[in-house]
Amino acid sequence: MSLPPKQSVGSTSSDFLTSKVFSTTPQYIVPVTGQTVTVSTTSRLILNPAGTLSALTIKFPSAVDGQTLSIVSSGAVTTLTTSGATFRTTGPAAIVAYTPLRYIYSSTTGNWWVQ
Repeated sequence: MSLPPKQSVGSTSSDFLTSKVFSTTPQYIVPVTGQTVTVSTTSRLILNPAGTLSALTIKFPSAVDGQTLSIVSSGAVTTLTTSGATFRTTGPAAIVAYTPLRYIYSSTTGNWWVQ
């Protein structure tokens, strides 16, 4: 079974419905040490560095309730920093190669939750 190319995620606020469309098409990045990677409107981020990175920053997108984000890297990241996100618990401080990181956003708490 395949997923549709886009999924609509929405939440209600007061008297109106706000929604955004998030692509399920992966965003591929070849990062270098010290780079800031900005997640677009995708729900999947694939990192393919040339080797182990000593530092990388990932800037999370503006989120709506129920939005998910999966991140996987072919190389390790020793020091991972995030921006544009508040986590319910401490987010991962590093990336292990080929070990996915998964997050889900809750508008109730205003936090990304590590899955």
